[in-house]
Amino acid sequence: MKDNNWYLGPTTLNPSDPGSVALVRDLFAQQFPLCSSPYANVGGDEPWELGIGKSTGLCRERGRACVFGDYMTQVVAACERSGKRAQYWCDPHPNDDGTLPTDLVALVWEYDEPNGFAERLAGHAEAGREVWVAPGTSTWSSLTSCTWNRRANLRRAAREGLGHGARGYLVTDWGDCGNREQWPVRLFALLEGASAAWARR
Repeated sequence: MKDNNWYLGPTTLNPSDPGSVALVRDLFAQQFPLCSSPYANVGGDEPWELGIGKSTGLCRERGRACVFGDYMTQVVAACERSGKRAQYWCDPHPNDDGTLPTDLVALVWEYDEPNGFAERLAGHAEAGREVWVAPGTSTWSSLTSCTWNRRANLRRAAREGLGHGARGYLVTDWGDCGNREQWPVRLFALLEGASAAWARR
């Protein structure tokens, strides 16, 4: 578990259990027929329990990155068999050992203006993956949003995404810690995201 354990575990499927992939395939079979998009978001970010608990031995033997890459390869294959292209929330590394599939679409996320998208965009693009930027709206954990942080983050995503060949711009919005944000605040944030993407600035 993380040292700052603010979440309720477990949150990560066990890659050493074949039933994990079977569960994923079953969920795909149930949900994909209800969705018209050619893409499917398969998650993949923040696997906090990977390498501890039931997956400890496997990760010690093969390495966390290899275990993660092999597991995602199975998830991507299941996704493609169901007629969808897999997207995943990339964490701050492109899995440099080469085991992560290249046909994944990397959603490069960032939520705080001082941090940029460029390094991860470049890493995934060099590995041959399609990249999208996924900036956040900064409406979480607040009543009125962190407006200046949001605007800077949305614009930086558009600028750096364009500079690194991003094919998409996905605005992310959620309400951590109680979801106190009112709908008009969230609506402005989404509109500003659309404006930043459209204006390419």
